[in-house]
Amino acid sequence: MSLPTLDEVLRPILAMAAKQEITRRSAITHVIELFNLCEEDQRAHVPSGAPRINLRTSWAMTFLTKAGLIEKAAKNSYRATKAGRQFLDTHPDKITEADLKGIDGWEEAWEAGRKRLARHRERQVSRRRGPKL
Repeated sequence: MSLPTLDEVLRPILAMAAKQEITRRSAITHVIELFNLCEEDQRAHVPSGAPRINLRTSWAMTFLTKAGLIEKAAKNSYRATKAGRQFLDTHPDKITEADLKGIDGWEEAWEAGRKRLARHRERQVSRRRGPKL
């Protein structure tokens, strides 16, 4: 079997988070089992060396978080929000990235993250330059 796409893992991860708190590790394990991935598929890596299925699952969780469908329950732990459970009801077969982009606040969530990253990079650059004289 080939690796599932991002769209193919979105709904199973959200459904799992609606039943119990999840971690990235438990979501990865769930996806591997659900899609019956062979050892070769599990070992497939991107050029940086990270397992492709781990990245795909992690990105799916990021997308679900940005869409407000899952939230942090504790450190490294996530659960479905009320909106996430309702979204499952209205999307009984599949959830796609396009579905998530239609959620109010999607763009704003990504923009907030971009701004945080820019501020972080600015602080790093100013530290490297040293104090102004």
